[in-house]
Amino acid sequence: AKAHVEVDDANSALAKHVRNKDRPTLEGMWTRHAPRGPGNKPIYVPMSDNLARITIFNIYVDKITADISDDRDHRATRQTLPEFTYDFYLFKFGLQEFAEMH
Repeated sequence: AKAHVEVDDANSALAKHVRNKDRPTLEGMWTRHAPRGPGNKPIYVPMSDNLARITIFNIYVDKITADISDDRDHRATRQTLPEFTYDFYLFKFGLQEFAEMH
């Protein structure tokens, strides 16, 4: 059974912890569909150095563009770089499992 916690301030550290404790970690979301190797550890897809540089460049360019757009829309909040990278692969490949492998 889950304990009920009374929180005075909705923005306190305890309130944030209580709200977020059941949320999956970003790494957990990225790797939940990845093939597993020894010790049930996810197997990552290797990239050549050149492909990694090009991919990182594209992620940064798209992230900067998205941040500029978010800044213009005063109600929008910026994504963190890990969140943006996940979405970058998700939209690039269109399949969640394939995005999580990269």
